[in-house]
Amino acid sequence: MGYFSDTLETSWGKRIPVYLVSLILLVPPFLFIFWPAPFAVGYDYNNPIPNSEYFFILPSIMLIGQGGMQLTHLSIMNSITYDQRHRDKLINYRNSCAYAAGIFVPAVSFISFSNVKEEFDQYFWIALTCCIVGVPSAIFFIYQIDEPKLVAESRRIYDNQFMEDDAEFFGRGKTYRDFSE
Repeated sequence: MGYFSDTLETSWGKRIPVYLVSLILLVPPFLFIFWPAPFAVGYDYNNPIPNSEYFFILPSIMLIGQGGMQLTHLSIMNSITYDQRHRDKLINYRNSCAYAAGIFVPAVSFISFSNVKEEFDQYFWIALTCCIVGVPSAIFFIYQIDEPKLVAESRRIYDNQFMEDDAEFFGRGKTYRDFSE
């Protein structure tokens, strides 16, 4: 998946199409694990043996989607900044959001287990709440990250800084602006 996203060239950038596909692979299986899909013919809550395919296939698809989303988050950070300090800052922001989700989901679980009596419904409400919060945040990410523009700007800043540092290092006393004229 990483090689595919590295070689992909679209007007949306390299990573956003992979992010969209990953979102589609993640959300429906996540919901259908707790809310049997119409295609789950013969689904029986009381007999888990025939349902093993259902519970093997859906989490597998879901984990592929989750992996694709993780890959795109980390790859975008490397492509929109060449400065390690800025990368570290972006990774810290991302980790902060992951920690917030790590607190949010157990809190929602606690509320669901405390207030919903039916066991199946408890998990369904947890999944539904996670999707209600997660999907809008993913859509916000898609619309706010203009990857081609950010990559071009990052490259321009890096090139300018590199040329200025190079000129200074070799004692020419000239800056990038002097070379470009």
